[in-house]
Amino acid sequence: MKVKEFEKRLQQIADNSRIHVEKEEKDNFRVRSHDSKGIQLEPSYAGTVRVYIGEKLLFSLIPPQKDGVSCWYVDLDADITAIIANGLDVYISMLRAANEFMKEQFESDTNR
Repeated sequence: MKVKEFEKRLQQIADNSRIHVEKEEKDNFRVRSHDSKGIQLEPSYAGTVRVYIGEKLLFSLIPPQKDGVSCWYVDLDADITAIIANGLDVYISMLRAANEFMKEQFESDTNR
């Protein structure tokens, strides 16, 4: 599954509620937070896929071999930290789609 296909699937699940997906093309740093104490940066790895609703990060999919982890994983450290009860089914369905995406990516990486 390509990133654009994954994005379309998430949009269908979430009823097109401004879902968009971005993929990091190279290793970089991104702003984690900024406040009166300054800016906090975090590493951002090539291949990382981020899922947003509007401008808010919902979750990230981190590829293997990053941070010493040898498999794809979901990073739930996001801008949205609470989901209303009615939205929980949608969120869980989106995570299921993310799981399918990660499995396909892993299989694709393994077959190279």
